[in-house]
Amino acid sequence: MRPKYLIGIFIGAFCIYLSIFGLSGFALPFQYQLTGDLMKADWNDMQGWYIGLGSGAAINPPGQLEIATSARVDIYKSGPTSFGDQFTCEAKVKIDNWGGATTTNIAFVHQTGSVIYNFAIYPDRIMLNHPQGTNVLSIQTDTNWHTWLWICDKIGGTQKVYRDGLLLVTWSNFYNLVSKVDTYILMASPSGSIVQAHVDYWYADTGAKTPGGTQPPSPDKAKITVRTAYWTGSAWQDVNVDVRVEKSGVYYGTWTTVNGYYGPQEVDPGTYTFSATYQTLSDSETITVVAGDSKTVGLGFGSTEPPPTPPPDIISWLTQLLANPTVKSLLLMIGIGMVGISGIMLVMPERKRFTPAPYPHYY
Repeated sequence: MRPKYLIGIFIGAFCIYLSIFGLSGFALPFQYQLTGDLMKADWNDMQGWYIGLGSGAAINPPGQLEIATSARVDIYKSGPTSFGDQFTCEAKVKIDNWGGATTTNIAFVHQTGSVIYNFAIYPDRIMLNHPQGTNVLSIQTDTNWHTWLWICDKIGGTQKVYRDGLLLVTWSNFYNLVSKVDTYILMASPSGSIVQAHVDYWYADTGAKTPGGTQPPSPDKAKITVRTAYWTGSAWQDVNVDVRVEKSGVYYGTWTTVNGYYGPQEVDPGTYTFSATYQTLSDSETITVVAGDSKTVGLGFGSTEPPPTPPPDIISWLTQLLANPTVKSLLLMIGIGMVGISGIMLVMPERKRFTPAPYPHYY
C-alpha cells in the first residue's frame, strides 16, 4: 500500500513548513472595511484608467499597479458625480525606491475642475493639499507595505490620516467635493532619479469611516489590543476614548477605541505605555511585547481593577505557539523523521506476501 507512505511524506513536509514559517503562509487576507461605492481599484486590470502624462505604469504583478519613472506619470480615471460632505479613502502602498530625493512623492488626487484634493506621501512627510491650504506632518516613511486611510469630514470639521490603523494626525479643517470628481494617481521624481512604487488597492467610500479589518500576522511583529471601560458600580460599560501611546517614553500615536476596543494592532517589539482619561478619571498601563506576542491592555475608569479582557483568538494563539523555539524544534524533528522514514519505505521494493497452501481437511 504505497499511498500511505505518500501521506507520511506530506504530513512530515507540513510539519517542517510549520517549524520554519509558522502560519505566515496561511495568513488571512486583508478584510476591507471600505466597499468602494465611490471608487474602487483592485488593479486586476487597468480598465477605465488612462495614462494622462508620462509613461511607466502597468499591472505588475497581477493585482498590483506598478509605477516606475524618472520624471512624472499620471494615471487617470473619470469619477462619480459627487463625493459629498464626508468621504474616506484607503490605499495599500509600497514605495520600492524613493530615488534618493526628499522631493519624490506619490499622490492620490481627486479633482473637480480646477479644485484639487491631494493626499501625498514623501520620504520624510505626508501632505494633504486642498483649496483651504496645505496640511503637513513630518513623519519618517520607508519601503515597506503600509495601509493609508484619510478621511475628509465637512460635518465634523476635521481631516484625519491613519497608517496601518494608527491615527497619525487630525487637522481641524475640511473640504467637500460636491461636483464631478476625477481621480488620479501621480508619482513624480523631480530629481530625475528612477523611482518605483506598487499600489495593491485604492478605495473611496461615502461617509467618514475608521479603519477596520485584520492585517496578516507578521513573524517579526507583535499584536496589541486595547479595551477601555467604565465601572458603573455594578458592571463594566465599554466607552470610546482617545488612548495616548508611547514607545519607550516617546510619543507613538493616538488609538481611538470604538465600542470599547481598538485593535488588534501590529507593532514592533518593545515597551509601550497606554494612557487615557474618561470624564475626570484616568488610567494607564505599560507592557513589553516581543515578536509573536498577542496581548490585550485593559484601561478601567472608576475602579482600581482593570476591565476583563477577552481570550486571544485561535489564530493569535496558534501563531504564538508556533513561535515557541521548543515547539519549532519538535515539529522539525517530527517532520524530518516522517519524511525520511516514509521516503525509505516508498522506494524500497515491496515484499512479496507468502500465502500458505490450504491445509487439507479430511472428513
